[in-house]
Amino acid sequence: MKTQPSLGNWSRRKFLAASSAGLGLAWTPILKAQEIPPPAKAGYQGPKVFLIRFGGGVRRKETISYPDKTFCPFLLHEMAGNHGTFLPNVSIASSPDIITSHGQGTLQILTGRYDKYQDISNKFLGERFVPPAPTLFEYFRKNFQVESHESLLINGEDRLQEEFFSFSETPGYGVDYRCQVLSLYRFKLWLAQRDLDLAKGNTHQENAAKKLAELKEKNYRDPEGKLPGTQALNSFWESWHKEYGNTGFINPRGDRLITELAIQAMNKLHPKLVMINYNDPDYVHWGPPAFYTRAISIIDDCVKRLWQSTQANEEYRNQTVFAVIPDCGRDDNRACSIPFQHHFGGKSSREIFAILSGPGIPKGARIDKPYDQIDLAPTLGKLMGFPLSLVQGKTIPGVIS
Repeated sequence: MKTQPSLGNWSRRKFLAASSAGLGLAWTPILKAQEIPPPAKAGYQGPKVFLIRFGGGVRRKETISYPDKTFCPFLLHEMAGNHGTFLPNVSIASSPDIITSHGQGTLQILTGRYDKYQDISNKFLGERFVPPAPTLFEYFRKNFQVESHESLLINGEDRLQEEFFSFSETPGYGVDYRCQVLSLYRFKLWLAQRDLDLAKGNTHQENAAKKLAELKEKNYRDPEGKLPGTQALNSFWESWHKEYGNTGFINPRGDRLITELAIQAMNKLHPKLVMINYNDPDYVHWGPPAFYTRAISIIDDCVKRLWQSTQANEEYRNQTVFAVIPDCGRDDNRACSIPFQHHFGGKSSREIFAILSGPGIPKGARIDKPYDQIDLAPTLGKLMGFPLSLVQGKTIPGVIS
C-alpha cells in the first residue's frame, strides 16, 4: 500500500503558498479565503474538576464493601453518601492485553480507552508509555481558551513516568494542548535551572549543568527540556521554594505532598481541570498489610482536606466536581507469598468503584448497574461541555442531573 509523502511540519496552506510562488501564480480569492482565522475559542465557564486517582491499587474490600470497617470513611460516608453519587460496580475489562497496573489504569482513566501499552524502548517491565489517544487535558484545551497551567497533572515522587502522560501524539491534539505538571521532580528541575543560572561564570557552573542534564534525561518525552512552562508556574515554584527551601526535609512527602501542591495551586494557579495521582497504597509491596490500609486512610484524609479547601475558597466553593476512581484493584489470594498483588489480573484486581460529587451530580445517589473504568472520561467530558471523539467508553447515565 502506497503512502502519501510527508510534508513534515508544513500545513497544506503553506505548501500551496510555496507552490504558487514557485510557479509565479497569484493568490486567488479562494486561497485568500483560507487565510481567515478560525473562530476564537470560548473561555471555560463550567465546573472545576478534580480527578482523583485513588492510586497504588485498592480493593473494594478495604474501601467500600464493608461500610462499618472502611479505611476511607470520608469518601464513602460523606462524599458519596451525602454529597455525591456512588458507583460500586465499576470494573476493568478482562483481556490478556489489559494489564491491571498503575500506568495502564491511569491512561485508561485519562483517555477513555483500552489499549495495549508497551515501554517506548521495549524495556522489560518498563512502563514509559505514550498516550495512544488524546487525554482529557487535550480535549479540554482544544475546545476552550485555557492556559496550560489551568489544567494540571499532579504526580507523586515514586512513579515518575506517570507525569509524562500529559499529552499524546495524536494528530490535531498533542503537545500544543498539553497540561502542566506539578511534582517534586518538576520542582527539582526548576531548582536545578535556577542554580545553573546563578552559577554561570563561576566554578560551580559545570556541576550545576551536569545536575540539570541528569534530571532532564529522566523525562523521556522531552529530554532536552524544550517544552516551556509559564510565568505563573515559575512564580509558583518561587513561592514553594520560599516556604520549603531546597533540602526536601521540610515539605510533606508522599501523597500528603501532592495534596499540598494541589491546595497551593488552587490559590496561585487557579486550575480548572486537575488530575491528582495518589499512590501510597502501593507501599504494601515493601512491607506488612498495615502499610496498605494506612495509606488508604491517608488518601481519605487528603481528599477531605482538598474538599474543605474548595469550600473555603470562593472561586471553588460549590463549583467543583470531585471524581474519584482507582487505577486498579488488588488480588485477593491468601495463598500468595506476597499479598495484595495486582499484576496477575485476578477478579479482585479488576473490581473497582467510582464516586462523583459536586454541582450537577445527584446527591446521595447510588448506581448499582455495572460500568467500566473507561466510562468516566466521556462522562466528565459531557459534564464539562466538550466531546471526546476517540474514546471507547460511554457516558454514564444518571450521574449528571
